[in-house]
Amino acid sequence: MSGDENVYKVVEDEPEVIRVVSEGPPGGDGPPGPPGDRGEQGDTGPPGPPGPSADGSTLTFLVDEPMSGHRCVRMDGDVLRTVSVDQLDHADTCFALTVGGGIAGTYVEVQSGGVVQELGWSWRPGPVFVGLDGELTQTLVRGAFEQRVGTAVGPTRMLLGIEPSVISPS
Repeated sequence: MSGDENVYKVVEDEPEVIRVVSEGPPGGDGPPGPPGDRGEQGDTGPPGPPGPSADGSTLTFLVDEPMSGHRCVRMDGDVLRTVSVDQLDHADTCFALTVGGGIAGTYVEVQSGGVVQELGWSWRPGPVFVGLDGELTQTLVRGAFEQRVGTAVGPTRMLLGIEPSVISPS
């Protein structure tokens, strides 16, 4: 038999019904089959850190000690810590302000620029500085350095803009 001849089969499925079937070329790949057994699902792991805010103005970092909101912060390895003007090694380490607080082992949201509002504030218009233990103040605290972190634009609003530290004279 040569390759250009058709092969016909006669199939009798039912009485008085005859079908003629012509074998054609092989077909393509079929649809995928059902998924295979992938085994048992493991235990659910701990939740990961929250992602960034939709507008990109805040980030989250792990704290290993209680952290209050609206504190000036620095990184110590992978952990967030407060900045304090009485510690010379904290100069020029402030990079953000906590938006909210958290307990040890949780993630705290921080903001590094833009407008921050807190209804409990009572600022007068003017500069805002880092104080002791990360607190915000409008009164310069005698310490190892001074660092302006923003400008009060209303009693409850501050424009966050962290500036370089100025080392205090010895």
